Parts: sequence; structure tokens; C-alpha cells
Amino acid sequence: MSNNFLTGFEQAPDFPPWTNLRVLDLSRNELQGSLPVPPPSIYVYYIANNMFSGEISPMICNLSLLSILEM
Repeated sequence: MSNNFLTGFEQAPDFPPWTNLRVLDLSRNELQGSLPVPPPSIYVYYIANNMFSGEISPMICNLSLLSILEM
């Protein structure tokens, strides 16, 4: 979903049902607001080049399988 000029989600993203999601690339969009926390199954999470604001959720620290986080 990178490089699409996405600006946000109609409702708060609910990633936990995506239990098999391994790679999520939201980079190079225009996403705003809080950083979405992906499901625990995530290995790679690209979110660079957006317009997120606020604090990073401590839940990011619970992503034990996360190998790459590009902010």
C-alpha cells in the first residue's frame, strides 16, 4: 500500500484480525494521526515518509517477531 497518497483510515485500523500478516508497507503516503500498531505476526513494518504525529504506542515493543521497522 505504499506510494498511494493515502491520507488516513475511515476508522481506526483494526489489525489484530490479520493474524497471518507478515509484511506491511505503508510508506510514502500522507498518513496522519497516530501510528497504527500492526498485529503480533508482523515481521516487516515500513511506515517512513508519512505525516504521523503524537507518541509511539508502547505496544510496538510487544511485537516480538518484528525484524525490520522503518520509520
